[in-house]
Amino acid sequence: MATDTPILGELTTTWTPPSQCAVAVAQCSTCALAWQAQECPGGTSVQDDAGCWPPRTRNVATPVPLMDWGVYSPGIACPAGYTTACTHDGSKQRGDFSFHWRPQSSETAVGCCPVGFKCAVMPDYNNAQTCTRVATTGSVLTALCEAGAMAVMAEQTVPFVVTDSQGATTAVRALDVKAPLFQLVFQASDLPGFVSSSSKATTSTTLSPGSSSSIPTQTGSTTLSPTGSSPDASGAAPALSNGQVAGIAVGATLGAVGLVGGLIMALCYKRWKRRQESKYEMLQRQYQHMPPPPSSGTMSYPDSAALSYYGGYVAHDHTKAWAGGQPYHVSTELPSHVSTELPSSTPPLELDSSRR
Repeated sequence: MATDTPILGELTTTWTPPSQCAVAVAQCSTCALAWQAQECPGGTSVQDDAGCWPPRTRNVATPVPLMDWGVYSPGIACPAGYTTACTHDGSKQRGDFSFHWRPQSSETAVGCCPVGFKCAVMPDYNNAQTCTRVATTGSVLTALCEAGAMAVMAEQTVPFVVTDSQGATTAVRALDVKAPLFQLVFQASDLPGFVSSSSKATTSTTLSPGSSSSIPTQTGSTTLSPTGSSPDASGAAPALSNGQVAGIAVGATLGAVGLVGGLIMALCYKRWKRRQESKYEMLQRQYQHMPPPPSSGTMSYPDSAALSYYGGYVAHDHTKAWAGGQPYHVSTELPSHVSTELPSSTPPLELDSSRR
């Protein structure tokens, strides 16, 4: 900042102002302009209350009024009930507000205003910077100064009608409320979790949860953090490394191979099962067409001969049920019509002379 910029002190923690600092004090009951952070020095007069400003650690004068009083440096925490309302980046010479005390190229300026207020200048007061809110609806806590003290403190619902001591009525349709703008100035090295460029080459630092957000929020207070810790404004995700890409490719390939292999195994199993069922059905049909048993007696023959005789495999169960529902028992005796003699066309076997 410029060498002539008055530094009020540091503001690195959240400071809580007294409750009366949020009261909007007007100079008259029909006035459409009121000021927060005021005191009543005597009679009906109103002036800025230095007690509503964060503590000063430097020996600075206290002018009246407290307009463009100075800056807090390093300043990284807005008071309770205040939030970041405007900023100016000195390195880019760009921002949404032109501060009275311009930041240098290595600095960033922040304007802290009460929640619902915005940064503004007052042309009638030499373009002094301030916070403003024009209330057209809702309620505002207002007060008047009487005999050197705040009086008639009440929630005023806008718009409202005021009747003076003479009986005249005045309608106030909008109430312009002003509040002090606290200007904070900081460098990147002032922020929690800051890592210098020389240290980044050998080490990395993870910001604490309390200092991870640099986006202004409409909350009771705001703590700033390194701009480098905020996400890319475009919202784009960081690019994948070569190793991550290779890992994704290998995983996808293995998954595809496993899926194809599983389908092939399922198909083979289905075909095998179909063949087994077909064989079973064929054997069942052969079994159902077997000739009925003799009217008396049993058939006795070896199991293997029975299987050959009936031309196929039957379950090795000696008790079977015929179509008539009567069981029969397979024995090892051959039926009488099965010949055990070789046919006549088969010549007898002669032993060689050595075996005679």
